[in-house]
Amino acid sequence: MNAQVRRWVPRLGFTSAFSFDAMKSLVRAIRDVDTVHVSYSREILPILAAVSALMLRKRLIVQPHGMLTSRSSLLHRIADIVVKRLFRASDVVLALTDIERQDLEGWLGKASPISWVVLGNPVGRLRGVQAVVRPAPRKDEALWVARLHPRKRVGDFVSAAAISIGKGAETQYAIVGPDGGHRDDVIQACRAHPNLVYEGAISPDAVVRRIDASGVFVLTSHKEPWGNVLATALSLGVPVVVTESCALSATISKYGAGLVVPDGAPASMESSIAHLLGDDIAYSACSEAGLRMSKELLSEEAQKKSLALLYREL
Repeated sequence: MNAQVRRWVPRLGFTSAFSFDAMKSLVRAIRDVDTVHVSYSREILPILAAVSALMLRKRLIVQPHGMLTSRSSLLHRIADIVVKRLFRASDVVLALTDIERQDLEGWLGKASPISWVVLGNPVGRLRGVQAVVRPAPRKDEALWVARLHPRKRVGDFVSAAAISIGKGAETQYAIVGPDGGHRDDVIQACRAHPNLVYEGAISPDAVVRRIDASGVFVLTSHKEPWGNVLATALSLGVPVVVTESCALSATISKYGAGLVVPDGAPASMESSIAHLLGDDIAYSACSEAGLRMSKELLSEEAQKKSLALLYREL
């Protein structure tokens, strides 16, 4: 089908993308099923898919993937007048984590007869690499991968690198990701700190290989709702250092897959990185725990089992 796609509001870009042909096909597909599972956002087609499911009296599952509570603006609040009604009318809401479930409850603003299920995102196929327990770091290196956006707090990672070299350590600190406003600051910091390097943006497959070759994966974000790259690191058995506000931090601590540090505390971050890279026993234990966490919670097989059980119970 060659569906013509238009943007209803050009300045909104993909958010307002719509196709009458795609919508007709979507409605026909919804008529033929019992349950509709919508990967949910404030974009037009997911909203209309949920509306169609309710109008056709189908069981409705919505899964926002952290996209609702992590973004807020006047336009978002206007869209939420409709979006919140659809959430309250759904049969099940899938949350990435317990933290997202709590945030969504606060976002809804009042008690609603919603059935919540916590289910994370499956990690994609790890092409060209092998997930194994690591007896020791492959590199004396801390790796940071994300968009250079203020919420990602790359500055904390840069500060940790400065603390490390100030102690005379030889650990390398590597930054990977596209610009989000802090590229010039990062490049300037790399000139000042010889143990810090910025590698720019790379392809998704290259990201997997880059994580696989690293020593420790570091996440500095404030209130990261999930973190696909973080989940990839865990699935590869790479020990992690993450901030307390990260939605997966409690689970990482429970499994022992890495170390959790306070937000905005580069000194704690640096010492945690140094501990993991300098203690092979602790490093191997975190690696094994990360693989176990991934198998039980993040793998495609685990996700399929959870969804199949949910669909049968509806």
